[in-house]
Amino acid sequence: MFRGESHSEAVKHFFFPISLLEFFLAFCSVEQAHDDGFSPYTLLDGVYGFFKLQVLGGENDQVGFCSLLGVDIIEINLFTVKEESFFLIATKTLSCCKDLHMFLAKILRKSCTIETSDRTHTNYSHRIYFHNAQYSTTITEGKCYTWDMSYKANQQRYDSMNYRFCGRSGLKLPVLSLGLWHNFGTEADDKVTTDIICTAFDHGITHFDLANNYGPAPGSAESRFGKILKDQLSSYRDEMVISSKAGYPMWNGPYGDWGSRKYLISSCDQSLRRLNLDYVDIFYHHRPDPNTPLEESMGALASLVRQGKALYAGISNYHAVDALKAYKILSDMGCPCILDQVRYSLLDRVVETDHLLDALSGDVGLICFSPLAQGLLTGRYLDGTIPPDSRASENKSLKREKVTPQLVQTLNGLNAIAVKRGQTLSEMSITWLLSHKGVTSVLIGASSTAQLLENLKAVGQSQEFSAEELEGIEKLCRSL
Repeated sequence: MFRGESHSEAVKHFFFPISLLEFFLAFCSVEQAHDDGFSPYTLLDGVYGFFKLQVLGGENDQVGFCSLLGVDIIEINLFTVKEESFFLIATKTLSCCKDLHMFLAKILRKSCTIETSDRTHTNYSHRIYFHNAQYSTTITEGKCYTWDMSYKANQQRYDSMNYRFCGRSGLKLPVLSLGLWHNFGTEADDKVTTDIICTAFDHGITHFDLANNYGPAPGSAESRFGKILKDQLSSYRDEMVISSKAGYPMWNGPYGDWGSRKYLISSCDQSLRRLNLDYVDIFYHHRPDPNTPLEESMGALASLVRQGKALYAGISNYHAVDALKAYKILSDMGCPCILDQVRYSLLDRVVETDHLLDALSGDVGLICFSPLAQGLLTGRYLDGTIPPDSRASENKSLKREKVTPQLVQTLNGLNAIAVKRGQTLSEMSITWLLSHKGVTSVLIGASSTAQLLENLKAVGQSQEFSAEELEGIEKLCRSL
């Protein structure tokens, strides 16, 4: 919330510079002011007074000075409209707004965007947006303000999400969970990733799925999520289910891969440090290891649960035969397996041909990754071209040669069924997975909040498919 102080009271907290040079020297002593591309000199031209912003939340409380350009700036107001907060700045000219925009971004250490409207009467109006600002005030000369930037979750976040039990355990997951396989690595944008995580939580997605090797680079997704959790969501930790996994290459040498006890326990310890957590809710073995006894790998998971480093154990990429063996071993150790995380979609039916759903028989929950088949079921490939910035355009996890004319024909047939149902292809693909009783949750990825919100539309929609719809879907998928 905001607190007002008189000019004289503010002076008691900070010495008031008697010249522009002294103001500049004092200003540069503040850590935030000396980033590349920002010159405090620009803001000092035409100084009249100052105000202080104290920003709460994040790693440290931050304090910054701001000098106002008395000639150009008429007023600054902070508003919150429809849960989106922004500074509204009225100026006489456009020249000062860029510098002020840069200043506020540096001081608040928040990414911000600026919108400038057409000239109205004699003034220009500028909106500067910041993520998760919570309050509104008018900033005036000679007063001290405290602005709480800490994240406040949507109070109705649980109203529209559905939750299902993980097998026979007492743990529930949202029907949609957020996976951080891609888009949260070293090169990801701080604001975009923070917005995705917070938007997901605001809509009832409480489960966030990671692995030690998620990035790129390996480990970077856990580090990024750990920072977002600490800066924005730490007070909500008990409302979240955070999972991680180990089983793929993570570091050099004979101990950084597969399923040995040494690798799994070391990996969990490293993940906890990156996430800045004492425990994860679920820790998975990421894939079966043909060269390590299953008893050893499952024993490592049970040890992590007994040590309190994980609350539950899970397996990933285990199909029927190995999944049943792993489940029995863990049960005998007094540490039941609650989830098997596998690839499953309209276009990938290995789960069905392997009879995994029947084998699990409700004892173990199924959580499905790649529900949109690496983007093929998003509708972006319906015209037969490779969309720019798509998985196929990168020719990595989805190869270009997989986008064949026959596949495109199948996708268009599936899309026609979706349209008749009043859904998009992606919505129907998620709804189809959730129509299976053995499915606990569907893992979705997102590179933007818009993509996330699009997938969330599948929640609450009818999961009933007519016999004709199911027959049409099966006929199209069998043609591949």
